[in-house]
Amino acid sequence: MEDTDQARSTRESEEAMIRDLKWLGLDWDEGPDKEGDCGPYRQSEREAIYKCALPSTSSLSRFPSRTITSLFYSQRSPRLHATLTRTPGMVTGR
Repeated sequence: MEDTDQARSTRESEEAMIRDLKWLGLDWDEGPDKEGDCGPYRQSEREAIYKCALPSTSSLSRFPSRTITSLFYSQRSPRLHATLTRTPGMVTGR
């Protein structure tokens, strides 16, 4: 859930987004309203994860588009990490 604009992001706006997505017929396995292994689901709650992972990416001159995501989830959700690292057609770093 993108909520980094603190001036405009409220729980009410989050609830409205979720309600609108459900109205469109969209559903999801995990998210702010369905807890699971891959949380936290709000960008504002993920700052510590990003700060922790950023130094490990600074040494990479080029990296796969999913490397950063893979780094985030390797310790937090081994099942998701395994899925991300074996995705067909994923570009590998060179």
